[in-house]
Amino acid sequence: LWGLPPKDVTETECYFNGAPYYQYNITFQKRRFGAFLRQNQRKTRKAKLLLALEEIESDKILLKKKNEEVIKLNLELREKVDRLKAINEASSLLVSMVDTDKILKTTMEIIVDVLKFDRALLMLIDKDEQYLEYSYSTGEDTEEINEKLTSYRIPLSRTKNILIRTTLEGKPYLVKDAEKAGLNPNNLIIKDFHPNSIAFCPLKTSKGSIGILAADRTNSKRMITRKELEH
Repeated sequence: LWGLPPKDVTETECYFNGAPYYQYNITFQKRRFGAFLRQNQRKTRKAKLLLALEEIESDKILLKKKNEEVIKLNLELREKVDRLKAINEASSLLVSMVDTDKILKTTMEIIVDVLKFDRALLMLIDKDEQYLEYSYSTGEDTEEINEKLTSYRIPLSRTKNILIRTTLEGKPYLVKDAEKAGLNPNNLIIKDFHPNSIAFCPLKTSKGSIGILAADRTNSKRMITRKELEH
């Protein structure tokens, strides 16, 4: 490392012999090594200082990154705790209800308030099992949605429609970006209410699917995630 000839290295302390550390003595020629130190003392100090500063800056970046990760985890944990509290309170309320309409409305409100969706839409299969019909909505633009979708229904035979497909297959579906998902731009919901990301969840009983619950967000910066769909 220093351009000097090899010298003797003696192990004076050994961990495996009971010492709390290792220690090595290296013997150099006094004159030659002393001259080398005098010549390189300033350079060595500067090099060590620059190396120490580089390590400090690296540690600062790492510490900042870890701190941001901890803050993010704390926020996620807090959000989950808030959701659990709200769901627990809502569950107690639902148990005391008998009216099916009230249960559905309360459930919809929970979805919007707890999961932070902008709007939620409920559609149910009609008695003759021929159509998927609009039933209820909550969140933003509720009055306008009720007005425009009061008679909205889709034939169950239209299997290419995402609402019908989700209902019949009985599996949840996520559209992260409605504009790029290839949805029908002339569809009443897409054309008039401009959803950004949409979560579709089938409503199922022991007898099969009875309808669908759709919830959306209009802000592209708050797109629905796969985790939220699973919740």
